[in-house]
Amino acid sequence: TRQLQEARQQVDALVASRAFHAPARRLEQHQQHLDTLVDRLTRSGDRLVKQARTRLEHLLDRLNALDPEQPLRRGYIHLTRNGSPVRSAEALEDGDQVRLHFQDGHRDAEVLPDTA
Repeated sequence: TRQLQEARQQVDALVASRAFHAPARRLEQHQQHLDTLVDRLTRSGDRLVKQARTRLEHLLDRLNALDPEQPLRRGYIHLTRNGSPVRSAEALEDGDQVRLHFQDGHRDAEVLPDTA
């Protein structure tokens, strides 16, 4: 029993020593460091997602500005002859068949002589 008592005292001394508590303290420090890194990574990820979203919205705005249907939504028409856009009145001759494209459909028309 004396040996058992001495062994118990040695175990108690080890448990009370700094050597026994140092791993727990080190583990806690590492856990805090890991928590800090996770926090930084999360913030960085959030920032990157926000930047990507902003860039995507900017690109979508630019793409929408280039959409040929946008003017039609504002009440303008798109004029074609034989499927090609007409960019000038001089490109048309009397009697040409043209197509007027509206937002909600199209109508065919014939170019009449200029009365001016």
